[in-house]
Amino acid sequence: RGQLDLAILDLELALKSNPRSALALANRGEVRRAKGDLQGAWADFNAALAVNPRNAVALASRGAVAALQGDLHAALGDLDASLSLEPGYVAALAQRGAVRRLLRQYDGALLDFDSALQANPRDAL
Repeated sequence: RGQLDLAILDLELALKSNPRSALALANRGEVRRAKGDLQGAWADFNAALAVNPRNAVALASRGAVAALQGDLHAALGDLDASLSLEPGYVAALAQRGAVRRLLRQYDGALLDFDSALQANPRDAL
């Protein structure tokens, strides 16, 4: 078994003891996304947000999945919501910049990329 499969097993064990753990649900969503299981990731991020609708990480991650599935407007909505909760969240800024670029919202994309680089100048995005 690969490391991602082992991570899924560990997270499922954690969820057996606490099925409403937003952290475990969001982490399992991240692992599923890394495995290419976008539907599973989407379901996990939705479940994490049902537990904690103010989870900026789960919102940004769900936005990333929406972008991967081609729903750029849904992605933008989730990323905007994430950044309204955590304005300096670098991963969400970078992802929103990428989505805005795909939507040809170039000025907004540049602002997001600049903000992400100001927050973390050592990250090449």
